[in-house]
Amino acid sequence: MATEDKINNFNVPEGYFDTLADKIRAEVFLEELKEKKLDCGFLVPDNYFENLKFKLSKKEQPLLKNSKKSAKILPFRFFKYAVAASFLIICTLGIYVYITNNQLQNQLASLPNEDIEVYLQNNTTAGDMPMILENLDDIKIEVSNEISTKELNEYITETI
Repeated sequence: MATEDKINNFNVPEGYFDTLADKIRAEVFLEELKEKKLDCGFLVPDNYFENLKFKLSKKEQPLLKNSKKSAKILPFRFFKYAVAASFLIICTLGIYVYITNNQLQNQLASLPNEDIEVYLQNNTTAGDMPMILENLDDIKIEVSNEISTKELNEYITETI
């Protein structure tokens, strides 16, 4: 137990005692400055700040008398109507887009499959094939084993 009491568990930062004297002198100097009343510097006349508000209000009175006209940038009454009109236009456009989108889907659904096949044969390129295949999720494509090698080679040369 006696040996444990003699071990020092505290560490002092490096260079602590080198700068300690300067720090103490600086603190003492600051305390002395706080105690002294400095007479140098700027002087303000007595009651300067109390009279300042009165002087400023006298200078502003002629300016306020000359500026009787005031203009309203955007009257509040107009603003209400503008917001209502904007809301009505947005709602109308939303309904229009919804109706036209449904009409387009209905028109495409009413097309016969043969017409769609003819259109795709005439207007697609090899680059369109990945997109077409991605959109054929629900349709099962039947592949027969009766295709000859000659027909496969012709198909490949046509599409490439």
